[in-house]
Amino acid sequence: MKETVHGPVLNDFLDEDNAIPDSLDYDNIVIAPKWTGNSITYEPIAFYDFFFAKNRAEFNEASKWFYSPAQNIVYADIDGNIGIRPTGLVPIRAGNENGTFPYDGSSGEGEWIGYVPFDDLPHTENPDQHYLASANQIVTGPNYKKYFLQHPYAAGYRARRINELLNNSEDGTVSVETMKEIQLDIRSTAAEYFTPYLINVIENSGFSEKASIVNQIYTHLKSWQFDMDKDKAAPTIYRKWRDLYMDYTFEDEFDVLDAYQYVSLNVLEKLTREDPNSTWFDDIFTPKVEKRDDIILRALLD
Repeated sequence: MKETVHGPVLNDFLDEDNAIPDSLDYDNIVIAPKWTGNSITYEPIAFYDFFFAKNRAEFNEASKWFYSPAQNIVYADIDGNIGIRPTGLVPIRAGNENGTFPYDGSSGEGEWIGYVPFDDLPHTENPDQHYLASANQIVTGPNYKKYFLQHPYAAGYRARRINELLNNSEDGTVSVETMKEIQLDIRSTAAEYFTPYLINVIENSGFSEKASIVNQIYTHLKSWQFDMDKDKAAPTIYRKWRDLYMDYTFEDEFDVLDAYQYVSLNVLEKLTREDPNSTWFDDIFTPKVEKRDDIILRALLD
């Protein structure tokens, strides 16, 4: 394995036709990712100290040894204290750059100038809501700009459902039996949000082609309570439709750019709710100017 000061050289392991943009001279560049996990780390020390920690302060000290991969560690003790402590080395780049795209390492672009101090990593203990939930969602508020922490986060639908179940618990308390029910919950908040838009399009569109199939789909979706039950047809219908809806909204623009970017479901939700005439919905390969409901319908019929 060849290596530069930034990391291992990947050229010999990449598909030149698919992994390297046409704008780059493949024969005269070296692709080398820098990653905290490529350096020496001390996670076994963290685990050892976790086992013997007697309080929150000792737990925090142990957490400092957990370098890579970064984790959200949930804490609880016999005194009733709870907390979430993110751990890991988070690089700081000049200008608070985020490392999403490759840099020209030969010119010094994107160099790491340090790591986010452990005590500056967003964390919380004993919040007023009396519970904490971690489902890979963003852990800071929308106005947090001190450090770039990571990209992307989970869309947050699981966290929404957790909050909904805990906040609606009877008497504001959660018994062991209630927690069992919460752990086994299969209701999809994403489906609860997107499905009504699909139902509305079906109800307001005339179907001469595929009318029988569409009617069956409508029947399944109309009575569905958004539970992802493997024995029901509605979850499969919804998920297949939603994947196509996402693809048809964004893939035409990315195809033109010969690029790929993971788009969070939050983005599609915001466009669906707030901007039904967004240019993202338009298929740039057709003469027609498509809008949200056109793409919802196309995803359904395909």
